[in-house]
Amino acid sequence: MSITIEDGIGKRSLVVDSFPSLVDADIDRMYRESDETSLIYHRCNEPDEGDDGLDVIPKFVKKLSNVKHLKLWGFIFETLEVENVLATSFPTFINLVTLEVSIIKAQQVRTLFSFLQFSPNLESLVFGRVIFPDEVNEDTLTLDVVPYCLLRHLKSVEFQDFEGQLSELDLVQVFLQNAGVLQSVILGISSHSFVNSQKKKRTAEDVEDFSNKIMEQLLMYKWASTDCVIKFSTSPFSSPKPKGSFKYVL
Repeated sequence: MSITIEDGIGKRSLVVDSFPSLVDADIDRMYRESDETSLIYHRCNEPDEGDDGLDVIPKFVKKLSNVKHLKLWGFIFETLEVENVLATSFPTFINLVTLEVSIIKAQQVRTLFSFLQFSPNLESLVFGRVIFPDEVNEDTLTLDVVPYCLLRHLKSVEFQDFEGQLSELDLVQVFLQNAGVLQSVILGISSHSFVNSQKKKRTAEDVEDFSNKIMEQLLMYKWASTDCVIKFSTSPFSSPKPKGSFKYVL
Protein backbone atom coordinates (compact mmCIF):
# COMPACT_ATOMS: atom_id res chain seq x y z
CA MET A 1 0.00 0.00 0.00
CA SER A 2 1.23 3.50 -0.85
CA ILE A 3 -0.02 7.01 -0.16
CA THR A 4 1.00 10.34 -1.72
CA ILE A 5 0.11 13.90 -0.68
CA GLU A 6 1.90 16.54 -2.72
CA ASP A 7 -0.21 19.69 -2.98
CA GLY A 8 -1.71 20.39 0.42
CA ILE A 9 -4.83 19.39 2.30
CA GLY A 10 -7.50 21.36 4.07
CA LYS A 11 -7.07 21.98 7.75
CA ARG A 12 -9.83 19.54 8.70
CA SER A 13 -10.37 17.57 5.52
CA LEU A 14 -8.40 14.39 6.30
CA VAL A 15 -9.85 11.60 8.44
CA VAL A 16 -7.95 8.33 8.80
CA ASP A 17 -7.69 5.59 11.36
CA SER A 18 -4.47 3.76 10.55
CA PHE A 19 -2.40 2.24 7.73
CA PRO A 20 -1.31 -1.19 9.06
CA SER A 21 -0.11 -2.37 5.61
CA LEU A 22 1.56 0.85 4.48
CA VAL A 23 4.87 0.43 2.65
CA ASP A 24 5.51 3.81 0.97
CA ALA A 25 4.33 7.27 2.02
CA ASP A 26 5.21 10.44 0.12
CA ILE A 27 3.98 13.38 2.22
CA ASP A 28 5.73 16.11 0.31
CA ARG A 29 3.38 18.96 1.16
CA MET A 30 0.50 18.84 3.63
CA TYR A 31 -0.03 22.58 3.41
CA ARG A 32 0.72 24.93 0.59
CA GLU A 33 3.80 27.09 1.17
CA SER A 34 1.70 30.24 1.50
CA ASP A 35 -0.07 28.72 4.52
CA GLU A 36 3.00 27.44 6.39
CA THR A 37 4.35 30.69 7.81
CA SER A 38 0.94 31.96 8.84
CA LEU A 39 0.07 28.69 10.59
CA ILE A 40 3.29 28.63 12.62
CA TYR A 41 2.94 32.34 13.45
CA HIS A 42 -0.65 31.84 14.59
CA ARG A 43 0.19 28.89 16.84
CA CYS A 44 3.27 30.54 18.40
CA ASN A 45 1.83 34.03 18.87
CA GLU A 46 -1.88 33.43 19.31
CA PRO A 47 -2.12 30.03 21.01
CA ASP A 48 -5.46 30.74 22.65
CA GLU A 49 -7.29 31.96 19.57
CA GLY A 50 -8.92 28.63 18.73
CA ASP A 51 -8.04 25.64 16.56
CA ASP A 52 -5.90 26.59 13.55
CA GLY A 53 -5.77 23.08 12.12
CA LEU A 54 -2.01 22.74 12.61
CA ASP A 55 -2.47 19.63 14.75
CA VAL A 56 -3.75 17.78 11.68
CA ILE A 57 -0.14 17.15 10.64
CA PRO A 58 1.21 15.38 13.75
CA LYS A 59 -2.01 13.41 14.08
CA PHE A 60 -1.67 12.20 10.51
CA VAL A 61 2.06 11.47 10.78
CA LYS A 62 1.38 9.28 13.80
CA LYS A 63 -0.86 7.12 11.62
CA LEU A 64 2.12 6.35 9.37
CA SER A 65 4.08 4.49 12.04
CA ASN A 66 4.02 1.19 10.10
CA VAL A 67 5.56 2.66 6.96
CA LYS A 68 8.83 1.33 5.52
CA HIS A 69 9.75 4.14 3.12
CA LEU A 70 8.80 7.70 4.02
CA LYS A 71 9.27 11.05 2.27
CA LEU A 72 8.54 14.23 4.22
CA TRP A 73 8.76 18.00 3.85
CA GLY A 74 10.87 19.81 6.45
CA PHE A 75 7.90 21.90 7.55
CA ILE A 76 6.38 18.76 9.03
CA PHE A 77 9.22 18.53 11.55
CA GLU A 78 8.58 22.12 12.55
CA THR A 79 4.92 21.34 13.27
CA LEU A 80 5.93 18.31 15.34
CA GLU A 81 8.07 20.63 17.46
CA VAL A 82 5.39 23.31 17.79
CA GLU A 83 2.81 20.70 18.80
CA ASN A 84 5.34 19.13 21.23
CA VAL A 85 4.28 15.60 20.24
CA LEU A 86 7.82 14.17 20.16
CA ALA A 87 8.17 14.84 23.88
CA THR A 88 4.77 13.47 24.84
CA SER A 89 3.02 10.81 22.79
CA PHE A 90 4.71 9.70 19.60
CA PRO A 91 4.79 6.14 18.21
CA THR A 92 7.89 4.20 17.22
CA PHE A 93 8.38 3.81 13.47
CA ILE A 94 9.68 0.30 13.93
CA ASN A 95 9.53 -0.66 10.22
CA LEU A 96 10.99 2.54 8.79
CA VAL A 97 14.18 1.82 6.82
CA THR A 98 14.27 4.73 4.36
CA LEU A 99 13.58 8.39 5.13
CA GLU A 100 13.78 11.14 2.54
CA VAL A 101 13.45 14.81 3.46
CA SER A 102 12.79 16.80 0.31
CA ILE A 103 13.63 20.28 1.65
CA ILE A 104 14.54 21.14 5.22
CA LYS A 105 15.68 24.34 6.89
CA ALA A 106 18.55 24.40 9.37
CA GLN A 107 16.27 25.21 12.29
CA GLN A 108 14.22 22.07 11.53
CA VAL A 109 17.21 19.69 11.63
CA ARG A 110 17.23 19.41 15.41
CA THR A 111 13.65 18.15 15.36
CA LEU A 112 14.63 15.70 12.64
CA PHE A 113 17.22 14.28 15.05
CA SER A 114 14.45 13.91 17.63
CA PHE A 115 12.31 12.09 15.06
CA LEU A 116 15.19 9.68 14.45
CA GLN A 117 14.91 8.65 18.10
CA PHE A 118 11.62 7.02 17.07
CA SER A 119 13.10 5.34 13.98
CA PRO A 120 15.41 2.72 15.51
CA ASN A 121 15.87 0.59 12.37
CA LEU A 122 16.48 3.36 9.82
CA GLU A 123 19.10 2.36 7.24
CA SER A 124 18.98 5.15 4.67
CA LEU A 125 18.54 8.92 5.07
CA VAL A 126 18.26 11.26 2.07
CA PHE A 127 18.30 15.07 2.13
CA GLY A 128 16.95 16.67 -1.04
CA ARG A 129 18.10 20.14 -0.05
CA VAL A 130 19.20 21.67 3.27
CA ILE A 131 18.74 25.43 3.57
CA PHE A 132 21.18 27.20 5.87
CA PRO A 133 21.04 30.87 6.91
CA ASP A 134 24.19 33.01 7.01
CA GLU A 135 24.59 32.21 10.71
CA VAL A 136 23.62 28.91 12.31
CA ASN A 137 23.09 28.47 16.04
CA GLU A 138 25.69 26.00 17.30
CA ASP A 139 22.98 24.00 19.09
CA THR A 140 21.19 23.36 15.80
CA LEU A 141 23.59 20.61 14.76
CA THR A 142 24.26 19.21 18.23
CA LEU A 143 23.05 15.77 19.29
CA ASP A 144 21.95 15.65 22.93
CA VAL A 145 21.39 11.90 22.55
CA VAL A 146 22.66 9.87 19.60
CA PRO A 147 19.66 8.11 18.00
CA TYR A 148 19.84 4.32 18.15
CA CYS A 149 19.60 4.05 14.37
CA LEU A 150 22.87 5.99 14.01
CA LEU A 151 24.63 3.65 16.39
CA ARG A 152 23.39 0.35 14.94
CA HIS A 153 21.58 0.55 11.61
CA LEU A 154 22.15 3.68 9.49
CA LYS A 155 24.15 2.61 6.44
CA SER A 156 23.70 5.45 3.96
CA VAL A 157 23.28 9.23 4.07
CA GLU A 158 22.78 11.24 0.89
CA PHE A 159 22.83 14.99 0.30
CA GLN A 160 21.37 15.52 -3.17
CA ASP A 161 22.18 19.24 -3.43
CA PHE A 162 25.46 19.81 -1.61
CA GLU A 163 27.09 23.26 -1.91
CA GLY A 164 30.06 22.75 0.42
CA GLN A 165 29.09 25.39 2.99
CA LEU A 166 30.72 25.11 6.41
CA SER A 167 27.35 24.41 8.02
CA GLU A 168 26.73 21.61 5.52
CA LEU A 169 30.11 20.11 6.38
CA ASP A 170 29.21 20.30 10.06
CA LEU A 171 26.01 18.35 9.38
CA VAL A 172 27.88 15.70 7.40
CA GLN A 173 30.35 15.41 10.27
CA VAL A 174 27.49 14.70 12.71
CA PHE A 175 26.78 11.51 10.79
CA LEU A 176 30.42 10.59 10.19
CA GLN A 177 31.27 10.93 13.87
CA ASN A 178 28.22 9.11 15.25
CA ALA A 179 26.99 6.53 12.73
CA GLY A 180 28.82 3.38 13.76
CA VAL A 181 27.91 1.16 10.79
CA LEU A 182 27.75 3.84 8.11
CA GLN A 183 28.81 2.49 4.71
CA SER A 184 28.41 5.50 2.43
CA VAL A 185 27.89 9.25 2.37
CA ILE A 186 26.80 10.52 -1.03
CA LEU A 187 27.31 14.19 -1.83
CA GLY A 188 25.52 15.47 -4.93
CA ILE A 189 27.54 18.52 -5.93
CA SER A 190 25.27 21.50 -6.54
CA SER A 191 25.77 23.97 -9.37
CA HIS A 192 25.69 26.65 -6.65
CA SER A 193 29.06 25.33 -5.45
CA PHE A 194 30.66 27.13 -8.39
CA VAL A 195 28.59 30.30 -8.31
CA ASN A 196 31.68 32.46 -7.67
CA SER A 197 33.69 30.88 -10.45
CA GLN A 198 34.56 33.09 -13.42
CA LYS A 199 34.20 30.13 -15.75
CA LYS A 200 30.99 29.95 -17.74
CA LYS A 201 31.06 26.16 -17.69
CA ARG A 202 32.50 23.94 -15.01
CA THR A 203 34.57 20.94 -16.01
CA ALA A 204 35.16 17.52 -14.53
CA GLU A 205 38.45 18.87 -13.23
CA ASP A 206 36.60 21.64 -11.38
CA VAL A 207 34.35 19.08 -9.75
CA GLU A 208 37.28 16.87 -8.78
CA ASP A 209 39.15 19.84 -7.27
CA PHE A 210 36.04 20.76 -5.27
CA SER A 211 35.72 17.14 -4.11
CA ASN A 212 39.32 17.05 -2.95
CA LYS A 213 38.87 20.21 -0.89
CA ILE A 214 35.74 18.78 0.75
CA MET A 215 37.57 15.54 1.59
CA GLU A 216 40.37 17.49 3.24
CA GLN A 217 37.80 19.01 5.58
CA LEU A 218 35.98 15.73 6.28
CA LEU A 219 39.19 13.85 7.06
CA MET A 220 40.10 16.29 9.82
CA TYR A 221 37.81 14.41 12.23
CA LYS A 222 37.59 10.83 13.43
CA TRP A 223 34.85 8.78 11.81
CA ALA A 224 32.78 6.28 13.80
CA SER A 225 32.76 3.77 10.93
CA THR A 226 36.05 2.70 9.38
CA ASP A 227 34.11 1.12 6.48
CA CYS A 228 32.51 4.37 5.34
CA VAL A 229 33.00 5.52 1.74
CA ILE A 230 32.48 9.11 0.56
CA LYS A 231 30.98 9.33 -2.93
CA PHE A 232 30.75 12.50 -4.98
CA SER A 233 28.23 12.76 -7.78
CA THR A 234 26.33 15.50 -9.58
CA SER A 235 23.22 16.95 -8.01
CA PRO A 236 19.92 16.03 -9.71
CA PHE A 237 19.10 19.74 -9.44
CA SER A 238 22.20 20.80 -11.40
CA SER A 239 22.22 21.72 -15.05
CA PRO A 240 24.25 20.97 -17.02
CA LYS A 241 25.60 17.86 -15.31
CA PRO A 242 29.32 17.19 -15.71
CA LYS A 243 30.38 13.61 -16.24
CA GLY A 244 32.03 11.64 -13.52
CA SER A 245 31.61 10.36 -10.01
CA PHE A 246 34.35 10.45 -7.42
CA LYS A 247 34.88 8.00 -4.60
CA TYR A 248 37.12 8.32 -1.58
CA VAL A 249 37.78 5.60 0.96
CA LEU A 250 39.07 6.36 4.43
